[in-house]
Amino acid sequence: MRVSLRSGTQRKMVLDLIKSAYPDGYIDEEMVQILGMNPNSQRPRRVELVEDGWTVDSGLRRLTSYSEEAIVWRYVPWSEWLKENRERFLESLRQRADLPD
Repeated sequence: MRVSLRSGTQRKMVLDLIKSAYPDGYIDEEMVQILGMNPNSQRPRRVELVEDGWTVDSGLRRLTSYSEEAIVWRYVPWSEWLKENRERFLESLRQRADLPD
C-alpha cells in the first residue's frame, strides 16, 4: 500500500526527479547522472519509492551507456494509484476505523 513519503533528502531528490519526467520516467543511470548521486545511494532510494508505491516499472526499457536494457521508472500519481488499489485502500481504512463492510 502507498504510504507517506519516508523522510530523507536523497529520497525526495529521486522522487522529485522522477515526478519531473512524468509520464516518461528515467532509468537508474540517468538519475545518477542528473542528480550527481552515487549509484549505491540512488538505487536504494528508488527501491524504497517502489516499495512505498510512489514509483513503478513503466514496462519500457532504454539502453544504458553500456548498451544494456534498463527499466524505465515512472512516477505514480495518486489518482492512478487509487484507481488500481481502491478496494485495498478502503479495506485498510475500515480496519483502522474498525468499520463494518
